[in-house]
Amino acid sequence: MSVMQMLHPNVRIERNVRIDPNVRIGRNVIVMPGTVVEPGTMIDADVVIGRFVRIGSDVVIESGAVIHDNAWIGNGAVIQSDAVIGSNAVIESDAQVERGKIIPRSAYVETYRGVTKIHSAFQEMEFESSDMSDCARVS
Repeated sequence: MSVMQMLHPNVRIERNVRIDPNVRIGRNVIVMPGTVVEPGTMIDADVVIGRFVRIGSDVVIESGAVIHDNAWIGNGAVIQSDAVIGSNAVIESDAQVERGKIIPRSAYVETYRGVTKIHSAFQEMEFESSDMSDCARVS
């Protein structure tokens, strides 16, 4: 049985999308053209993924997340529920985007020792990851 045959009937995968057979996809997911999803990634229900997005291996995208066009999600990254990743944003490998967080377009996100930094042309922010709250801030 192919990956496409195993998908929930409410999943919409557009043409020219490459999804590894070892990817799990929840219900009501939309994946737009040109997107690549690498092995071991888990995409929860109600996620929207834009055009030409690159999602690395072992990424977790929780329910309700939206990833806009041309974003790059590195290996092992975690995008928590209802987060929004702007177009052309880069989420570094193993970075965490907290629930409901809005990442501006063209931003760069990194997590080091539990501190997530968002770099953009407009502003620079940092916040502690909820599961690593005992770690010190890194400047």
